[in-house]
Amino acid sequence: MGNTDQYLSAGIKEYRKCFVGYLDILGFKKTVLKSDNPDTLLFHLNGLFRDIETSCGLKKFESLGSLPVQFIRMSDSILFYTEDNSIEKFKYISNIIAGFIRNTIESGPFLYRGALSHGDFYFDPKLNLYFGPAMIDAIDWEKKQNWSGVMLTPDCSDFTKKNHYDSLEAKFKVDRGSDYKLLEISGPLLVEYDVPLKESLPSKRSLCLNWTVAARTDFRASKLGDVFASAESESERKSIIEKVDNTSEFLKYGKQFEKRIEFVKR
Repeated sequence: MGNTDQYLSAGIKEYRKCFVGYLDILGFKKTVLKSDNPDTLLFHLNGLFRDIETSCGLKKFESLGSLPVQFIRMSDSILFYTEDNSIEKFKYISNIIAGFIRNTIESGPFLYRGALSHGDFYFDPKLNLYFGPAMIDAIDWEKKQNWSGVMLTPDCSDFTKKNHYDSLEAKFKVDRGSDYKLLEISGPLLVEYDVPLKESLPSKRSLCLNWTVAARTDFRASKLGDVFASAESESERKSIIEKVDNTSEFLKYGKQFEKRIEFVKR
């Protein structure tokens, strides 16, 4: 069989039950083809990846292997995965991805879309080898959506409900300075929603990561300014506006569950 077989046999030989998140930049292919050099793209992508490392809790010189959630960067795509399917790992990966979507929607130059799956996944970072049904499921459902957001795949939704992960909350404490009280913002980590799909497909009722907790509400206005500058045709402009509008509708929906409590500082 040769040295290659012997080399691959050194790793783990079985799937693990994991959560896998796949995210992709909307319209990145066209952006690359229109760019004369990679300088601007590299600047923005490096900034995005620093945000990922920060949201993962990765400190300077710390090993990725020490984190509860791992991630792989491939051009404009990001693959997140856990090493098991415990509730602790689910909370961690869900909060990281929701926070990343919220940050890119509020201040990033790009919009991301993604899906979170559950199932069999093989990973070997030493060999840079990743595959499995859970990865395929996440990639397939990411491509079907017509917005900036993250849905749970059908299998992941079923597993989440069965194990009561769907009742988890997201909480943030905001220190607004010495003259103001401490603000706690909370809301459901997951919400059920009719996810808009592409190509005239009917919407899909699914659990989604609720990135709207603590998010600003001026999303549509802040993003539409870039649409007319980047779109080359009326149909392209219409497609982008549709995605922005679908995302804006989810923001309104998620905000109705948000709670804000003020605390006196001690």
